[in-house]
Amino acid sequence: MTDVTVDRDVVFHRPPERESPLELDVYRPDDGGTDRPAVVVYHGGGWIEGEKGQLEALERGLAERGYVCFDANYRLSGEATFPTPVEDGAAAVRFAKEHADEYGIDPDRVATTGHSAGGHLAALVAAADGDFDPEDATVSSKVAASAPISGAYDMRDRTPEAANDLERQFLGGGPDEVPERYERVSPAAHVDSATPPTLVLHGDDDDLLPADGAREYAQALAEAGRPVELGILPGGGHGIVVEPEDWQDRGIETVADFLDRRL
Repeated sequence: MTDVTVDRDVVFHRPPERESPLELDVYRPDDGGTDRPAVVVYHGGGWIEGEKGQLEALERGLAERGYVCFDANYRLSGEATFPTPVEDGAAAVRFAKEHADEYGIDPDRVATTGHSAGGHLAALVAAADGDFDPEDATVSSKVAASAPISGAYDMRDRTPEAANDLERQFLGGGPDEVPERYERVSPAAHVDSATPPTLVLHGDDDDLLPADGAREYAQALAEAGRPVELGILPGGGHGIVVEPEDWQDRGIETVADFLDRRL
C-alpha cells in the first residue's frame, strides 16, 4: 500500500475582504509520481459549520490509490452568504491546477467530491463549468469529473414554508426574497452538454436528505445526455464516508472505482 504524505494548512485563497486566508490540506502518494489525477474535496456541515479533515478516510483512501487530494475550507454562512462559499470552492480547483507541477498532478484530470453541503458544492462547481470564477482568473475551475456524496441538488421548487433555516442563512433569505439565488445555487439548473461525468452517491436510509433527490439529479444528467452513475448504498445513512459504519468502505471504494474509470 502506498504511503501518504499530508501537507497541512496550505494557503490557497486570500480574499481581500478577509483578515485570514483560506487553507487546505494536501494528501498525496509518497512515491514521487507525476501527472497524477487530483480530487478537490469539500466538507459538510449545512454550509454553517465544519472544516477540512472531516473526510480524511476518503482522502487517504484515494491517495493510497494514486490520487492527490486537496481538502479545502470555504467561508461558512455565518460569515458570508451565497455565492461566496461556492467561489471559494472554485478557487480551490484553480489552486490545484495552478500548482500542478508542484504536486505532480495533471491539470486536465481534476475532479470534485464532497459530503452533504460539500457534496452540493462539488456538484455545483462541476456543473457550473467555471461560472463562479472571477473575470480575471488565469485558469478555469472546470473539472473532468465529479462525485458528490449525500448532497442537495435542486432548490428551485422551494416554497417559503419549505425552505429550512440552513438554506435561508446560506442563501441570504427565503425563495420569496432571493428567488434568483435558489435558481443559481441548484446544480440541476446548470446541467448542460458540458457537465462532466458524475457519480451521484447516496444512502437509501438518509433521513436528512432523502435519496430521491439524488435519483432526480441523476435523471436530469441522463436526460441531458451526460455520463452519470447513480450509487445508492443499501443501509447507508447521511454519514456515508464520514461515520465508520459497514458501508463507509463501500462508499470510498465506489468513489475510487468511478474516478479510476473517469479520470
